[in-house]
Amino acid sequence: MYFFFMLLLVPVGIAFLALAPYNPQQPQQRLMGFFFLFAPVLYAVIGYLGFALASLLYNALAKRVGGVEFEVSSDQQLGGAA
Repeated sequence: MYFFFMLLLVPVGIAFLALAPYNPQQPQQRLMGFFFLFAPVLYAVIGYLGFALASLLYNALAKRVGGVEFEVSSDQQLGGAA
């Protein structure tokens, strides 16, 4: 999901790289361009690792605590007018 949101930054990165003048003493503009180009991949990797870590933590805690239980019922009286 992060990857697709960050794809919106790729045109910004291309603009930074295309329009920023090359100056060896101040490479910050070009570095920002490369950051915007590689941000989708970076965010996808960080999101994947974060999700894997959260899943690992949940599974470790669920063994001790018992996890989360959801109970679903279709009660007609809660739905509204009869």
